[in-house]
Amino acid sequence: MTKNTAVVKILGQTYTICSDESAADMVRLAAKVSEDIGESIRKSSSAGALTAAALVAMDYLCEAEKAKKELSRAASESGVRSDEIERQSDELESLKEELSRLKEELSRARAEATEYQARVVVLEDKLERARKKGAKKSEREQA
Repeated sequence: MTKNTAVVKILGQTYTICSDESAADMVRLAAKVSEDIGESIRKSSSAGALTAAALVAMDYLCEAEKAKKELSRAASESGVRSDEIERQSDELESLKEELSRLKEELSRARAEATEYQARVVVLEDKLERARKKGAKKSEREQA
């Protein structure tokens, strides 16, 4: 997937972010983060930006965990076993690693083939010069 880049502002600070998400989504999400951190700062006058950001991050993480559990529960209810999904995910990861290894091996093999082709050209050139030299020597000997 192509990485997208967006320049976003969070609490007045400018950040350049790379993500699989669209630039528009990153800008939208950054605005939400900025809004949530700002709200956290307003709720607690003693909370600085770092504390507020940590609290918001924890809140987001809790929400993500809840969503993950809900997804797992829904998958269970729909007859999809989470252990099967995990096994397939592990297998997919293993296949990705194998594909990466094979791509590297193919790249090395191509480089070696190119090197061997260059050697063949040099050897063919040497052979041709030796043949010409032998032919001239043979002509001189016959003359």
